[in-house]
Amino acid sequence: MATVFRLALEKGIAWHGWVVSTLSDGWGMPAWLVAVSLSMALFGLAAWLVYRWAPDAGGSGIPEVSAALEGARAVPYCRRLLPVKFIGGVLALGAGGVLGREGPTVHIGAALGQWLGERGRLSVPELKIALALGAGTGLAAAFNAPLAGVLFVFEELSETCERSLELLYGLLLACGIGVLVENALLGSGPLLPLPQYPQAPLPELLLFVLLGALLGLLGTVFNTVLLNILDLAEAWRR
Repeated sequence: MATVFRLALEKGIAWHGWVVSTLSDGWGMPAWLVAVSLSMALFGLAAWLVYRWAPDAGGSGIPEVSAALEGARAVPYCRRLLPVKFIGGVLALGAGGVLGREGPTVHIGAALGQWLGERGRLSVPELKIALALGAGTGLAAAFNAPLAGVLFVFEELSETCERSLELLYGLLLACGIGVLVENALLGSGPLLPLPQYPQAPLPELLLFVLLGALLGLLGTVFNTVLLNILDLAEAWRR
């Protein structure tokens, strides 16, 4: 699912660029106006799909997974959530949304994990493990990074998911297989290729320390503002 989502997203981004180029070059319309108008239309369509058919598909999906692991709610795997999450994610991200595809793949993976667990009549503790395995595998396949999926579950979901060797072994196996499937379909090249840089002199490494501290501070501010905006939006809807 993560591989198909990635392919669909790449096609969506390419289609968005093609439409902007066609209308601006062929019809003489300003490129910025076409891009903004098209993006707003796609954002609106994605929001309508969520509002009309699957409200639980809104948001990044990671808070919903955490809530499910806490037992506060279940991750709905109904026939509506998965297609709405998939199509809405492609529409929003393909239109130029700044957030990444990890949220949708985590949500979709967790929903599928819960569905398989319930089909297998697992106990509640085992069902939570299946849900966490699906979430971690979704993230691992999204970034072609199996260890990232393992660390994500233990770092982001550690407060809501009991750590155990069973969970660790399951994550290593599930994330590894998920990435192998993605590599078999898309190839094993790096997702974000980086050029070979010369080694920086030792004094310059101190600048990287300062840069890391600055980016960490900016990340904290960004998350705080984002969460406050989400709270305001939720209060406004009520």
